[in-house]
Amino acid sequence: MSQAAGCQQSRMQRLLTYLRPDTTARPRQVLQAELAASEARCAALEVSNGQLCLQQRHDMQQSEELQLQLCQYRDRSEALLVSKALLQEEVIKHLKVHYSRQAYIKHTVVVI
Repeated sequence: MSQAAGCQQSRMQRLLTYLRPDTTARPRQVLQAELAASEARCAALEVSNGQLCLQQRHDMQQSEELQLQLCQYRDRSEALLVSKALLQEEVIKHLKVHYSRQAYIKHTVVVI
């Protein structure tokens, strides 16, 4: 017997074994119900996976927007710090001028 004929005979035996009534095997209706339940679970998982993918895309987009806002806040914060330093320098100059004038006025009043 050739190998192809042996494979064909083996396949036929498997098919006959499957089709032959087996008292230990579960009934065909039970197997069909289990298959339908498995297919329903698979479909539900696919829907859930699709929803999770959409949520992930939304979360990624929101994360990018928040990163952009964070960069903008950092830029503003740096600008405010520079502005604060410049204002402090101006205040110090103004106070120096003011106190030197006050000292000059006091000195002038004392001399007169």
